[in-house]
Amino acid sequence: MAGATALTAGSRKPLSNGPKCLELGWTCIPVAVETYGSWGKEAQEIISRLSSHMAISMSSSKHTVLADIYGLVPDSSQHLSDAVGMFNQLVPAEDSIKVEDFLSSAISQGKLSDKLDNQLLSSLVELLRLRIRLVCSPSRHLMQPPVAVKWWLGLDTSGDAQCALCPEKSLDPLGNHATTCKRGGDVVYRHNRLHNIVAESCRRAHLSVHLEVGHNLTPDHSNTRPADILIPHWCIGKPAALDLSVTSPLNPLTLLEAGVTAGAAAKATEERKLKDNTGKCADLGWVCVPVVAESYGAWGLTARDFFSKLGSRLATSLGKSKSVVTHELYGRMSMNLVRANATAILSRSVPPAELQ
Repeated sequence: MAGATALTAGSRKPLSNGPKCLELGWTCIPVAVETYGSWGKEAQEIISRLSSHMAISMSSSKHTVLADIYGLVPDSSQHLSDAVGMFNQLVPAEDSIKVEDFLSSAISQGKLSDKLDNQLLSSLVELLRLRIRLVCSPSRHLMQPPVAVKWWLGLDTSGDAQCALCPEKSLDPLGNHATTCKRGGDVVYRHNRLHNIVAESCRRAHLSVHLEVGHNLTPDHSNTRPADILIPHWCIGKPAALDLSVTSPLNPLTLLEAGVTAGAAAKATEERKLKDNTGKCADLGWVCVPVVAESYGAWGLTARDFFSKLGSRLATSLGKSKSVVTHELYGRMSMNLVRANATAILSRSVPPAELQ
């Protein structure tokens, strides 16, 4: 604690000198200072009183007198005054301070930091409230962004309604049914948007791609398609079969683990995809690469590894840094993912007549 040594010395002096001063009719006032400049409590009090008397006799301000006593040069004093002024601009009027308070150590740095933190928190809360008011406004213009923000903030997007495409299902507040319902084609629409972005990015990286490959090519002639996107020359000359999918962390099968571990839902889907398709891809000489996103935007480990390698190739072909092109790629996919989710929520929570 700042000033602890001076405080200890100040409390010790009255014990040793108090009786002597009392015999002489004096009051013992210890004026203790640490070698690094911190003053004891009694010292600060006596200096504050002394500066008030000096300011009157010298026709000067108490602040100037205190600066002289504590050894502050004029420039430092001005800097301190400017700093206090900036602090007072950032906090409410009731939390403002004076230079004298700072010089006399009447307020600690921790208390100043707490005031700034409280003001920042209040500003963030007010901003969030403003966004919620905008989101909850009754305007039907530009419906997609408000719905996306409400869903992202965890606000109720159901309106206590039934699903417009499967009336036997009730819409849940967090939009899980709306973003996973397979009726109406929204799941396919979302998949295709991400599918097209990845395929386009591969072409920009000068990679040859084939779409929707593998149907009836396996020895058992199964109807599954292990490659949404096939890259004939990917790693060590082997083709990569990309299997894109979006999963929900609110799925009851993975909800418990997803609530504890980030990306648990994507990991579970990756493992299932590898189990189902690794053998089929191996029969065709391919490497199975599951590219899994969670509905809230988290990507699986295999997907992140793929995007990292793709980012390196994009950086070379576009003449940009890897961090820039990778950031742009994630940004495009995230935006399209959120918009597709908002479309799915709107198509079920809003009557079809209002969407036309």
